Amino acid sequence: MKVGVYARHSVNLDHSDYIKKFFNYLVEQQVEICVHQQVGQKLQDLQYNHQFHEFESSVDKGQIDVLFSLGGDGTVLDTLSIVKDTGTPVLGINLGRFGFLANSRQEEFSENFHAIKSGNFTIEKRMVIELISEEHLFDGFPFGLNDIVVQKKGYIQHDNSAHEN
Repeated sequence: MKVGVYARHSVNLDHSDYIKKFFNYLVEQQVEICVHQQVGQKLQDLQYNHQFHEFESSVDKGQIDVLFSLGGDGTVLDTLSIVKDTGTPVLGINLGRFGFLANSRQEEFSENFHAIKSGNFTIEKRMVIELISEEHLFDGFPFGLNDIVVQKKGYIQHDNSAHEN
């Protein structure tokens, strides 16, 4: 089994014990580990010495069997641009207090991992929002899972005065 791991570069050292425990568990399960380059850097900072492969910005179809997202809902949203349309399942492991998308708690990971490994899970399909634009935006993947924010550059003056005919 090949697993991918993503976390934002801002995952702080408060979670370092869990991150080490998480990776040690994956090694015990004898899975092939592929991490986002940010995670690879964090593991080096933690002086973690097990072997893993790295990917830069996205994964190809079939490259990994599942992607574990360590963080919160924002981190799960980031994974959309990593897995894109590969069909790779994502499990969000919440490192904070509460999450709608990252709803797997740290202490549930081994149970969830065994369910995934044995194929005893269901995939929740999510709708996405696509932004269609003449400009090449969002690295060619203009999709959002829950919203897209449209922001104007500059501002437009508006005349609110009433005119009498």
